[in-house]
Amino acid sequence: MYEPRVDDYVVWTTKLGMRHEGWVYFVGEETPPKRGWPVQQTYCTIEIGTKPKPYCTVAHDKLHKNIHVLLCCYKSQWSELQYVKRRKSKYDDTEPDIIIEENK
Repeated sequence: MYEPRVDDYVVWTTKLGMRHEGWVYFVGEETPPKRGWPVQQTYCTIEIGTKPKPYCTVAHDKLHKNIHVLLCCYKSQWSELQYVKRRKSKYDDTEPDIIIEENK
């Protein structure tokens, strides 16, 4: 089974036939069960788009100038992921992310 890693580009075709594609943004770690706490599920998030933050909320660094649209994919669904490619880092501008146009 494919184990997603941050900065992988994946296509997720769900059991219902929905097709999503984007960059793996976060991959959670397995956590041991704790007595008295609910069992935590391992998941990854897939960034399917970004849009610029409004001017008044833009931070002055490169990290926080976009709003990220993410899908949550649990470990039980990782078999539905298909690896496409890998980028060098989140800041690699050679393959830009999908941009969502704002409604004006």
